[in-house]
Amino acid sequence: MELPQPSKIIYLCGPELDGYRQAYLGKEIASGGEARVYKIDTTPSNDLKQPLLAKMYLGKPREDLNEFIQAVHDTGLGNIRPLLKQEPREVRKRKMYQTVAAPLYLIKFRENGETVGVAVRELDTRRFNAIEKFYGNKIVDNLHTSTLAAIRLVRLVSAIHQRGFVVGDFSASNVLIDLEGHIAFIDCDSFILAGNHLDSQDGKTTANWRAPECKETKQFTFASDTFALGLHISKLLFSGIGPFDAPDPKNPNSTPQDNIDANRSWLWDEDIDAPFMVARSHGLKDLPPHLRVNLEATLSHHATQRPTDYTELLNALNETLLGVAQGPCGHYRMYGQHCRYCGSSTNSAPTTYRTSSAAPLPSRTRSVPSHRADPPVTTIKPDPPKLQSENHTPFTLTNEASGEYKYGCIDYFIMSFVIILIMLFLAKNC
Repeated sequence: MELPQPSKIIYLCGPELDGYRQAYLGKEIASGGEARVYKIDTTPSNDLKQPLLAKMYLGKPREDLNEFIQAVHDTGLGNIRPLLKQEPREVRKRKMYQTVAAPLYLIKFRENGETVGVAVRELDTRRFNAIEKFYGNKIVDNLHTSTLAAIRLVRLVSAIHQRGFVVGDFSASNVLIDLEGHIAFIDCDSFILAGNHLDSQDGKTTANWRAPECKETKQFTFASDTFALGLHISKLLFSGIGPFDAPDPKNPNSTPQDNIDANRSWLWDEDIDAPFMVARSHGLKDLPPHLRVNLEATLSHHATQRPTDYTELLNALNETLLGVAQGPCGHYRMYGQHCRYCGSSTNSAPTTYRTSSAAPLPSRTRSVPSHRADPPVTTIKPDPPKLQSENHTPFTLTNEASGEYKYGCIDYFIMSFVIILIMLFLAKNC
């Protein structure tokens, strides 16, 4: 197979194109074990308006790539946008962006030649970063932003599933997020057509993100996506800590993937201490009952017990968002009087939720060493919420959720125009 080189002529073809479109490989911007990614420099004469990237495979492409590209076209996978009707007003005004970097065209080095790559939509990399970086940053402790991110992630995965695609490798490196909690997907050429049981689908995924049944079945399904979705939601709601990230005292050398396979989690197993960043956490009891039940269902060890519809999960997350507040200690909390960061309690009445049919969990008593009581402040992370002044608003999503109006360019133009008219009137009559 020919090696890709910058300035090399490439030919793009696909269902949306009548014949071939000529373009050039631009600057290499990323590389991995299976592919290299380049900018695509289009010619003035072609009709490829949107910015594209070339993902050039180092080995043989997937055998169903032609069928996959056709399905992307037929279902509109690459045209999924934020569900703006369900977003705050400020988001509806200005947050138009693509959410799925789907492969749109096949790439060849010559017309009628073999496929060597795919052209994918380019996302705004100045705005988005891999969500794994978000999990390692103190920003994740802002529960307004993290809960909104969880809601948007659930909506987006639901939209992908409705079009007949399974995410498959649903790891933190393939999900992007911005500082306001908006979500996007990359590496979408690894998505799987639902029901596709090709030999090339071997169940391989990024370590610590594989659903337990995939170890034996070697197949990705909607249910395996739901499990990984539960992992992401847990990380968003618990300071970037996954449900299987804590060491298992029964297997001290276990990895998170080992804990997933053994169904051993600090969220529900009494003998596993909560991780450092949430050392005072009561596990699932920190969540409102409705969300507690739904999150447990997504993380079920048995695929058949996971939800196939995300309506109740979305309802629970939206209810939780309404109840997010700062306690007297300055930390954010989702439910009840207990603070999972410092362990303080308040006597204020808990938020009432529409659905709270879950029975209360048994009391979890943790012996937390004093050196784990509060997370250390590091220079690579912003200050935690308790160090921020009450009037400081670090994320615009906090204002979006409250419905506060922000002046835009048009508002300032109108005000300036009115002031000029008044000045002209005064100058003429005074």
